[in-house]
Amino acid sequence: MEFNSNDIKLFFGDLLTFVRNKFRYVLLVASVGLVLGAIYGARYKPYYKASLSFMLNESKSGGVGGLASLAGQLGLGINSPTLNEDRILYLLGSRKILGEAMLLPYLNGKTRIGDEIANIFKIKEAWAADTLMEGFDGFNSINLEACSFQEHLAISSIYNFLLNSNRYHSDALKKKGNAFVGNQASGILTMDFECRNEQLSKAFLEAIFNATESFYVDAVTKSLEENYALISYKADSIEALLRNKENETAIAADAAFNVFKNQGKINEMRARKEAELLNILYAEIIKNKEIARFNLDQSKPGIQVIERPYLPLEKKDRTAITWGLFGFTAFLFLGFGLMVFIFIIINYKRIGNLIPA
Repeated sequence: MEFNSNDIKLFFGDLLTFVRNKFRYVLLVASVGLVLGAIYGARYKPYYKASLSFMLNESKSGGVGGLASLAGQLGLGINSPTLNEDRILYLLGSRKILGEAMLLPYLNGKTRIGDEIANIFKIKEAWAADTLMEGFDGFNSINLEACSFQEHLAISSIYNFLLNSNRYHSDALKKKGNAFVGNQASGILTMDFECRNEQLSKAFLEAIFNATESFYVDAVTKSLEENYALISYKADSIEALLRNKENETAIAADAAFNVFKNQGKINEMRARKEAELLNILYAEIIKNKEIARFNLDQSKPGIQVIERPYLPLEKKDRTAITWGLFGFTAFLFLGFGLMVFIFIIINYKRIGNLIPA
């Protein structure tokens, strides 16, 4: 079983000659690509890219020991923002956060951000063919918990589109590693979104950031908020009891006025002792309230915006020349391939003879 090298060389030589003789047809096909590409480029609507970056500052309430501090100086990652960065990144890509952002009013308040995204990316056309979405006229709820079945379906379809189309993206910047470890978390996160509506790109990205910041801060400080609220309630209750007891003491003192026997002053003495006790309790709980407030303030993570999206946004455009050249190149290769295919069809018997039995 041997191939005849001369026949193979002759075959490819004839192929090159055929293509060369038909090159004007190849150019004709490429010219069609040039025209189609130029027309598409002239009608192409640009995308507007909004970008936002922010820095995550850890709370000050958690102290670290000497070993943890030393490890941190060596870049070993102890007490690093990696864990919280992962939490923030998860939130930035979660259905809850993006869904809450979709439900926010857009510009004049007559529509919601989710409605505008569905219009821009033609997602509503898919809803029209879905019997489950029959009669759906847009978002009306103010939060996810209040959403109807159709609103949840709409949010899910928009959410899946954003993830699959890569129009929305979030990431964390990494600082360069050292001799001991690789790249480490920097505490800086970025996010971007692009669509063909400049105002919508900016509004949606800012809505996602605001929803993420609110949810994250509330989640981190929830237990301390509840503790502070409980202490505040107890402080108010003790203060009310103290005021009542002070009134009772004054009434008892008035009743014991000009009374020389101690027996007649028992009610006043008891009221004073109870008022003194309540004073001690009130002072202690006020101190605890201030401590709880201090811990709450110290535990709040700081999320500081570095760069906000400002109009005009970055414009991702495709000119008629660019698309024309792209179409010309693509159809040029298509023309060559077509000529090769035609040559093979014409010489299919000859190809069979090239393959040894």
